[in-house]
Amino acid sequence: MADQVSSGGTFRQTLTPHFSCDARAGIFSRVAGDISPAIADRIPPGPSYVPSSTSHSRFLRIDTVSTQHYAPQPWLNSYSALSWQRESGSSKGNLGGYLPASYGLERDTFNASENAVVMGKAGSLTAGLNVQQSSDFGVRLSPRVGGSVALRGYQLHLSYGQGFKLPSFYSLGNPLVGNPHLLPETGRTYDAGFSHTFSAGQTLASLTYFDNRYGNLIDFSPTLFKLVNRSSAFARGSDLDLASEFRRVRAGVSVTYVDAGLVGTSDRLRDVPRWSEALHLRMNLPLRLVARVDTTWVGRRFDYQVPVPAIQTVPRYSLTTITVQQTFSAHVSGHLRFENAWNSHYQEFVGFPSAGIYTTAGFSYSR
Repeated sequence: MADQVSSGGTFRQTLTPHFSCDARAGIFSRVAGDISPAIADRIPPGPSYVPSSTSHSRFLRIDTVSTQHYAPQPWLNSYSALSWQRESGSSKGNLGGYLPASYGLERDTFNASENAVVMGKAGSLTAGLNVQQSSDFGVRLSPRVGGSVALRGYQLHLSYGQGFKLPSFYSLGNPLVGNPHLLPETGRTYDAGFSHTFSAGQTLASLTYFDNRYGNLIDFSPTLFKLVNRSSAFARGSDLDLASEFRRVRAGVSVTYVDAGLVGTSDRLRDVPRWSEALHLRMNLPLRLVARVDTTWVGRRFDYQVPVPAIQTVPRYSLTTITVQQTFSAHVSGHLRFENAWNSHYQEFVGFPSAGIYTTAGFSYSR
């Protein structure tokens, strides 16, 4: 059982035709109590037996972000951001009814980033740098650079970037699978591709190849039954996207192929399907109604769950979401959403069937 509260606000201001800024602040609080029974892999229990666990956790996150956009010239844009985040939490519990399992976290993280875009008739050039300072791991730099050029009706693009991600409170403090000795993840990404517009701007097609390399990737080890750092991992593949618009209907199709794995171990990289596809339809209806239909197809992928240790893959499945949005005024709108609209029987995690149709409704107000 969990009690969760989140709140926040945003302030935006355009000071001059060349300069605008916004400031955001938010707070997130979660108090949870978990009681997990023992999970036996067989009778009598074998090496994959998971003992019972109990835990009571508290987590609080406060964050503030300020962003600025400066365009001194029509061909030059500058985007900068400053942020601060405070995380504090504790987890107390036990394993098997007697082994204590407790953890506490106090962490401050500061980020400063700058991104510049230079635009010309034949293309554009982008360069940026993110500087992150955390109370746990000091200062880390994440540069990125990219560019695009128009050539005989095609838009060619290329980019490179580095990334850095801190381990979450859950991965550090969960009494069952958490690991307080986890290190931050690092990554290097490359991508290159092209796009082309057909039929007087009504249809856009793009193809992108990507190659991502990760260090200290945080992943679950079935052998140790806890989260660990994988020294090296990779994910490379391609994305194909098609988008078209005809009168009041917009349609889009995407296909993604990924070859991903872990280096230096026989363990499989979980939850990464080799193939995935998506179809999106958006229809502008009378009476200020908008309808969306989004269908995704997720291919087979590796997984591990204790109740079914002999089954290591999740079957392919499809999922459709239907959303109807009504605009009541310039400031008020509402929506009704049906997730898994066709009541598909699928497993997001192997051995755990889906819950069926899920319906949500809400209103939003903006000024």
